Amino acid sequence: MLKAEANFMLKLIFRQVLLACGTGLLFILVFSLFQNEKIYDSSLGKISSNYERSGVKRDVQILNVHKPYNRFNNATLNHWDAVLYKEVRDHAYETGTGFAKEKLAFYPLFPLIWRLSHADSECIVFCNYVLFILGLILLSMLLNGLTSGSLVYLLIGILVPTAATYYLPYAESLFLFTMAIAVWGILKQKYWIYFAGAMLFCMTRPSAMIFMVALLAADGIYFIRHRNPVHFLRDFSKKIAPCIAGLGAVILVQYLYSGSWTAYFDSMDLWPAESGFFNLITDWSREGFGMSVFSIFFLSLPALIYLIFWAFQSVRTRTKHPAVSLFGTDREAQKDYLFHVSLLFIAGNLAYTFLTSGNVLNGFSRYTMAVPFFYIVLFLLPDKIRSLPAWVKLLFFCLCFSGLSLFLHFVVYGGERLQFANVGLLLSVTLALFLLFEAHLSGRAKWIILVVISIPCIIWQTYLFNMFLADAWIFT
Repeated sequence: MLKAEANFMLKLIFRQVLLACGTGLLFILVFSLFQNEKIYDSSLGKISSNYERSGVKRDVQILNVHKPYNRFNNATLNHWDAVLYKEVRDHAYETGTGFAKEKLAFYPLFPLIWRLSHADSECIVFCNYVLFILGLILLSMLLNGLTSGSLVYLLIGILVPTAATYYLPYAESLFLFTMAIAVWGILKQKYWIYFAGAMLFCMTRPSAMIFMVALLAADGIYFIRHRNPVHFLRDFSKKIAPCIAGLGAVILVQYLYSGSWTAYFDSMDLWPAESGFFNLITDWSREGFGMSVFSIFFLSLPALIYLIFWAFQSVRTRTKHPAVSLFGTDREAQKDYLFHVSLLFIAGNLAYTFLTSGNVLNGFSRYTMAVPFFYIVLFLLPDKIRSLPAWVKLLFFCLCFSGLSLFLHFVVYGGERLQFANVGLLLSVTLALFLLFEAHLSGRAKWIILVVISIPCIIWQTYLFNMFLADAWIFT
């Protein structure tokens, strides 16, 4: 029996790796084909255009041009956040170098690993994809278990439009991988693994601070349910300890180079924060706008509404629930906690954006969907909704889609809705519809649909990747 289970596990891992490698190779093939002028003109070029940057500094213009994809090399990869990560890699947080203040907003773990690897930008893109896939497979195995159905959700995770971020020389892949290590430590009851993973996670991106707030909020609601202050203090201390250690390490590293204990916060005045409640809603790109609108109405708002009902129900209940430790043996309770913390993180980003962005949605889809918490929700959601009748799922989809449509009707930004720039939005809605109803489909039907969807999804990801290479307004 054990031998049969081991063989099945090895076959499943092999299939997952094969699926991930095949998808990555298909991405490379499609991108390479669209670098050929004749192929591009006779296919994608008929329905879309690319971007080109013209001018310097304040005279910069981003132009729509009809040209094939850009070349993939170290120069074209050195744009946007990659410039700052590379600056930290080469000069840490030294004050006498370029972008002295801007780079303080970027945490040190990714550029440190980049420096130690001696990899160039082309190589780090490959390494990032490997980390992305390893983190995704690990989360899938931990949360979906060793089932053949887990391949479906793994492929959805690779195909979502925002996954294009993992192809960039950014820290997102490391962010996902380190959290996967932390989840591994939790579910395998190895606190030292959780500590190491969570500490490294909090040294990767500043949004780890939203994770710390999500932990506090989740434990607060669970405390209302079990009403055991000793358990609350003990369990929360164990959860938050590696986060404090990771944040402390970031502060120390930045202090050693900059001489400021508040270096990260010193850089925040470069990005003025305002609620901008009465501002017009805008974005840095039409492509990013569509994906962010999807994230708001199909992910963030539903998460917020669900959490409000969950918190309200916890306050109302008179029944005292048993106190269950995240580091105990109850796997279902552990998954339930991870699900709620992930929703709190996603809803927390919505609140943060609303209060600080001035109604500019730039990066919102990246901060809510290109994060490990999106994938935790993705992998746990099927079990949460499997028992729901089809009409409830259809009602949920219709409400989300109606809210999205009304929003797009009243918001001026983005121009004509039926344009290529909104393909990411349409693909995201299609994947959401599939995810809601995949339990009602046969195995063969699922894979036929996924194969059909995968082609436009990969084409869209190559299009976004080329936007980055062209130094256009960033889509994330």
